[in-house]
Amino acid sequence: MRQRQSFSKRGESLAPKVARWGDPTTPFTFSRGEKVAKLRDDGTPDPQFRGQIVEGECEVESAEDSYTYDVQMDNGAHFTASERELVKLYEQKEP
Repeated sequence: MRQRQSFSKRGESLAPKVARWGDPTTPFTFSRGEKVAKLRDDGTPDPQFRGQIVEGECEVESAEDSYTYDVQMDNGAHFTASERELVKLYEQKEP
């Protein structure tokens, strides 16, 4: 996952609090292995950005927590997306 760094007014580094899966105080919407797609601007799943969740983290902030997920696509490539940019995919059962 990406590394973030912020600075105080004096230039001192302030490490953000980051929670990962397994932290009982941080409820993640998605789980490892879940199939997801990135949402396009029109709100539909993007067929080019689909895959399985492989990692997740939450940067705990005072106003709002920021959830970020690493998704591995079928071709082995990865993309990172926020919780709001993803939608869970459901497998359709054949009749």
